[in-house]
Amino acid sequence: MLDTSASMTGNLELLSRAAEQFVIRMLPKDKGLVGAFNDKIEFFPASFTANRDTLIASLKDLDFGNPTRLYDAIAASMDRLNKIEGRRVVLVFTDGDDTNSRVNGNDVLEQARANEVMIYAVGLRSDYF
Repeated sequence: MLDTSASMTGNLELLSRAAEQFVIRMLPKDKGLVGAFNDKIEFFPASFTANRDTLIASLKDLDFGNPTRLYDAIAASMDRLNKIEGRRVVLVFTDGDDTNSRVNGNDVLEQARANEVMIYAVGLRSDYF
């Protein structure tokens, strides 16, 4: 999940490069989706794929907006992972805190525990403010 809210404007190139490097290093049997969040939550492609070229191309389809629905994005990611067998991980690239989610952080953590989903966050410093 990539934070594409307004505060990330100065980090967009770094965000795209970091996500691309992560995709390149996926193992051959790994499958993934590219997701973005701001005032909207989007996923590309429509279903999980092991095709790295498709995932990297999806990085070009990201939309930008404001505010930041971090917890909603993580919850939506876990919903997509429900039908996936094996190790399930949500990786989030963000510069900050949630500003507009309907779901709270404690509910997201409880959902992750109940569904055995690991959540990893990569923090990116923002000079937006």
